[in-house]
Amino acid sequence: MQRLTRGALARPALTLVTIGLVSALAALGAVQLRSETGYRAALGSRHPEVTRLDRFIQDFGGGFPVIVAWSCEPPAPCSRPLDDRALEMADELATRLAAIRGVRRVLSPTTMPIFDGQGEARFLSSGSPDRRMPRS
Repeated sequence: MQRLTRGALARPALTLVTIGLVSALAALGAVQLRSETGYRAALGSRHPEVTRLDRFIQDFGGGFPVIVAWSCEPPAPCSRPLDDRALEMADELATRLAAIRGVRRVLSPTTMPIFDGQGEARFLSSGSPDRRMPRS
Protein backbone atom coordinates (compact mmCIF):
# COMPACT_ATOMS: atom_id res chain seq x y z
CA MET A 1 0.00 0.00 0.00
CA GLN A 2 2.89 2.35 0.79
CA ARG A 3 4.47 1.68 -2.64
CA LEU A 4 1.18 2.58 -4.37
CA THR A 5 0.91 5.79 -2.34
CA ARG A 6 4.54 6.76 -3.06
CA GLY A 7 4.05 6.03 -6.80
CA ALA A 8 0.87 8.12 -6.92
CA LEU A 9 2.56 11.04 -5.14
CA ALA A 10 5.66 10.80 -7.35
CA ARG A 11 3.61 11.04 -10.57
CA PRO A 12 0.50 13.16 -9.80
CA ALA A 13 -0.38 13.84 -13.46
CA LEU A 14 -0.33 10.14 -14.37
CA THR A 15 -2.37 9.38 -11.23
CA LEU A 16 -5.04 11.95 -12.18
CA VAL A 17 -5.26 10.67 -15.77
CA THR A 18 -5.56 7.06 -14.54
CA ILE A 19 -8.29 7.98 -12.03
CA GLY A 20 -10.10 9.97 -14.74
CA LEU A 21 -10.03 7.04 -17.19
CA VAL A 22 -11.22 4.55 -14.58
CA SER A 23 -14.03 6.93 -13.56
CA ALA A 24 -15.07 7.47 -17.21
CA LEU A 25 -15.20 3.71 -17.83
CA ALA A 26 -17.27 3.22 -14.68
CA ALA A 27 -19.64 6.00 -15.76
CA LEU A 28 -20.09 4.41 -19.20
CA GLY A 29 -20.94 1.12 -17.55
CA ALA A 30 -23.38 2.82 -15.18
CA VAL A 31 -25.26 4.37 -18.11
CA GLN A 32 -25.99 0.89 -19.46
CA LEU A 33 -27.41 -0.36 -16.15
CA ARG A 34 -31.16 -0.87 -15.85
CA SER A 35 -33.01 -0.60 -12.60
CA GLU A 36 -35.25 -3.55 -11.82
CA THR A 37 -38.00 -3.96 -9.28
CA GLY A 38 -40.11 -6.80 -7.95
CA TYR A 39 -39.40 -10.40 -8.90
CA ARG A 40 -37.17 -9.37 -11.81
CA ALA A 41 -34.74 -7.74 -9.37
CA ALA A 42 -34.74 -10.71 -7.01
CA LEU A 43 -34.71 -13.54 -9.56
CA GLY A 44 -33.08 -11.94 -12.60
CA SER A 45 -34.61 -11.14 -15.96
CA ARG A 46 -33.69 -14.57 -17.42
CA HIS A 47 -35.31 -16.64 -14.67
CA PRO A 48 -37.86 -19.07 -16.19
CA GLU A 49 -40.77 -17.72 -14.14
CA VAL A 50 -39.95 -14.12 -15.07
CA THR A 51 -39.77 -14.99 -18.79
CA ARG A 52 -43.04 -16.95 -18.44
CA LEU A 53 -44.71 -13.89 -16.89
CA ASP A 54 -43.32 -11.70 -19.69
CA ARG A 55 -44.80 -14.07 -22.30
CA PHE A 56 -48.15 -14.06 -20.48
CA ILE A 57 -48.25 -10.25 -20.45
CA GLN A 58 -47.24 -10.14 -24.12
CA ASP A 59 -49.98 -12.63 -25.06
CA PHE A 60 -52.79 -11.15 -23.01
CA GLY A 61 -51.65 -7.55 -22.73
CA GLY A 62 -51.96 -5.21 -19.86
CA GLY A 63 -54.60 -2.58 -19.60
CA PHE A 64 -57.49 -2.24 -17.25
CA PRO A 65 -60.07 -5.01 -17.02
CA VAL A 66 -63.61 -3.70 -16.63
CA ILE A 67 -66.53 -5.72 -15.33
CA VAL A 68 -70.05 -4.56 -16.06
CA ALA A 69 -72.85 -6.09 -14.01
CA TRP A 70 -76.56 -5.48 -14.10
CA SER A 71 -79.53 -6.25 -11.93
CA CYS A 72 -83.05 -7.21 -12.89
CA GLU A 73 -84.51 -5.74 -9.72
CA PRO A 74 -87.49 -3.42 -10.31
CA PRO A 75 -87.73 -1.02 -12.14
CA ALA A 76 -85.32 -2.78 -14.57
CA PRO A 77 -86.79 -3.84 -17.94
CA CYS A 78 -85.70 -7.47 -17.41
CA SER A 79 -87.10 -10.14 -15.11
CA ARG A 80 -84.05 -12.47 -15.03
CA PRO A 81 -80.36 -11.79 -15.81
CA LEU A 82 -80.48 -13.99 -18.95
CA ASP A 83 -83.97 -13.26 -20.27
CA ASP A 84 -84.45 -11.81 -23.76
CA ARG A 85 -84.35 -8.14 -22.66
CA ALA A 86 -81.19 -8.65 -20.56
CA LEU A 87 -79.46 -10.55 -23.37
CA GLU A 88 -80.37 -7.86 -25.90
CA MET A 89 -78.85 -5.25 -23.59
CA ALA A 90 -75.72 -7.38 -23.06
CA ASP A 91 -75.34 -7.91 -26.82
CA GLU A 92 -75.72 -4.20 -27.56
CA LEU A 93 -73.28 -3.26 -24.80
CA ALA A 94 -70.71 -5.86 -25.97
CA THR A 95 -70.98 -4.57 -29.55
CA ARG A 96 -70.50 -0.95 -28.45
CA LEU A 97 -67.57 -1.80 -26.16
CA ALA A 98 -65.83 -3.87 -28.85
CA ALA A 99 -66.03 -0.90 -31.23
CA ILE A 100 -64.06 1.39 -28.87
CA ARG A 101 -60.45 1.96 -29.95
CA GLY A 102 -58.03 0.19 -27.64
CA VAL A 103 -60.49 -2.46 -26.44
CA ARG A 104 -58.91 -5.83 -27.17
CA ARG A 105 -61.59 -8.28 -26.10
CA VAL A 106 -65.14 -8.21 -24.79
CA LEU A 107 -66.66 -11.21 -23.04
CA SER A 108 -70.40 -11.26 -22.47
CA PRO A 109 -73.25 -13.78 -22.27
CA THR A 110 -73.61 -13.30 -26.04
CA THR A 111 -69.94 -14.04 -26.84
CA MET A 112 -69.06 -16.92 -24.51
CA PRO A 113 -70.58 -20.21 -23.35
CA ILE A 114 -73.02 -20.06 -20.46
CA PHE A 115 -73.36 -23.27 -18.43
CA ASP A 116 -76.82 -24.12 -17.26
CA GLY A 117 -77.74 -26.23 -14.24
CA GLN A 118 -77.64 -29.51 -16.20
CA GLY A 119 -73.98 -29.13 -17.22
CA GLU A 120 -74.68 -27.93 -20.76
CA ALA A 121 -73.22 -24.83 -22.35
CA ARG A 122 -75.50 -22.50 -24.26
CA PHE A 123 -74.15 -19.97 -26.70
CA LEU A 124 -76.30 -16.89 -26.87
CA SER A 125 -76.29 -14.36 -29.67
CA SER A 126 -78.46 -11.33 -30.29
CA GLY A 127 -80.46 -12.03 -27.19
CA SER A 128 -81.56 -15.62 -27.88
CA PRO A 129 -80.08 -19.11 -27.41
CA ASP A 130 -78.00 -20.00 -30.45
CA ARG A 131 -77.13 -23.68 -29.92
CA ARG A 132 -76.28 -26.16 -27.20
CA MET A 133 -72.95 -27.87 -26.68
CA PRO A 134 -73.20 -31.58 -25.89
CA ARG A 135 -71.96 -32.75 -22.53
CA SER A 136 -68.40 -34.01 -22.59
